[in-house]
Amino acid sequence: MNVRVVVRPRPNSDSSDSIEHQFNSVTDCVDGMAMSEVGDVSKSLKFERVYPVNAVQEDVFFECVFPLVQRLFVGEDGAVVVMGQPSSGRMYSLLGTSTQPGVIPLSINAVLAMANELQRDGEEYAVRCALASVQDEVISDLFRSESLPRLKEDGSGRIVIRGLSELAVVQPAPFVDMMRRRVGKRKNALHTHLYFRLGVVRKYAEEGGQQKGEGSAAEHVSCLHFFLLADASARLHRLPRSQAGRSGKSNLPEPQRVPPNDPPAPEWLETFDNALKGMEEGAPVIRIHQSKPVLLLRDILKGTYPAVFFATATSSAKDLHRTVRTLSLATRIRQLGLAPDVSVDEVEEREVEENKRSRGGKSARTPNRDRGDTAEKASSHSAFLREKTLNEDIEAHRGRMAAGKEKEREKEMGVNKKDREKALSVEVDFLRQQLKRCLKERREAHDVNEVLQDEVDDLKVRNEFLTSEKKSFKSKIKSLEEDNRALLEENETLRSALERAQTASGSVK
Repeated sequence: MNVRVVVRPRPNSDSSDSIEHQFNSVTDCVDGMAMSEVGDVSKSLKFERVYPVNAVQEDVFFECVFPLVQRLFVGEDGAVVVMGQPSSGRMYSLLGTSTQPGVIPLSINAVLAMANELQRDGEEYAVRCALASVQDEVISDLFRSESLPRLKEDGSGRIVIRGLSELAVVQPAPFVDMMRRRVGKRKNALHTHLYFRLGVVRKYAEEGGQQKGEGSAAEHVSCLHFFLLADASARLHRLPRSQAGRSGKSNLPEPQRVPPNDPPAPEWLETFDNALKGMEEGAPVIRIHQSKPVLLLRDILKGTYPAVFFATATSSAKDLHRTVRTLSLATRIRQLGLAPDVSVDEVEEREVEENKRSRGGKSARTPNRDRGDTAEKASSHSAFLREKTLNEDIEAHRGRMAAGKEKEREKEMGVNKKDREKALSVEVDFLRQQLKRCLKERREAHDVNEVLQDEVDDLKVRNEFLTSEKKSFKSKIKSLEEDNRALLEENETLRSALERAQTASGSVK
């Protein structure tokens, strides 16, 4: 298998309940990151990458998924598989939120940007997407409920979902919002698998074809497959002693006593586990056709195209068993990906071959040894040439992308420089006008201040004059009051004299 396995732990709100505080879960290693000393498991579980809990979505995308997006434009498929326990951030890694988009929205944005960039060079591309769910071995189309999708093999022997409706994507934001709504309407989401296909259609003119016509159009489709597996942390059954060996235990570690409410694994996980065991033991027959979710992963197990596995886990100590089972399963997938010449063949073909060997007969499909060696050498040489051509195409495409980005950057810098100069000129003119207005207002205020100061001085003089007048008036009023009292006294004297005169006159008569 050509796979990379990375771990994304979800942050825990309660730091006292964190695995990191109890088990020293994440440590740095020389060749990458590792999960060590989880519970009673003493050995380290190594991966290509263990992201911190505060990892940025864009960093994860560009490091893990963007290389697969680039290979779409050279005609290669790829896959992204998200597995883990419930509430461990699987949907967050896949879809994300409106402010922190996941790997699917970021992949759509990157594909559209690269397609638009290549269309400027004369190439024509289209982007088509499909969305499906798998529950109880039933495949449902989430874009069109009336369709009846089914698993089939294409001309190259790959597993595809026939009858799945596809939507052309032009504007990524409305499409992602619609997809989030469709995914949110799933019933029994914890036990439902999710499948999303991002297809890049390259249209080109086919030359010299008399049957198809001169210059007729042809298409080449390359797809990036996204899988969200249901709960992959369920408890697998314990094997009987005859199947498990002397120990009588399964290969997965059980660090502590299993909680009573821990449910057993579903059938698809049992099938997937048996497929991994068969690959580990080199079994000639690997039965996977009884499970559609595992059958969808067959091309990844065969190593048909590269894949990235995201193992999500929580840092809560109460989910320790589920975390250990998820990471152990991811470790087995990584070890199989590092092993050479590991593949999964068709179950029917391998069963026929095995039955013929067991009966002592010769297989009709067994070719001559010399012819087989010649065909094998030719096939390996052809594969070497294809890989060499692909690497050259990838390097040329990267060079074109780098040159295009540099041109766009220079163009943007030139446009931005002109815009900035224009904006600065307008701002300087505005500030000059503001300064002139301020100076004019200041002069006017100074003149008004001088006038007001003169008026204040006049008012002070008038106030002093009025104060002196008031004093003189007070003195005059005082003198008048004294004159009035003197007149009143004189009047009283005259009145008394008049009365005496009248009295004397009456006595004379």
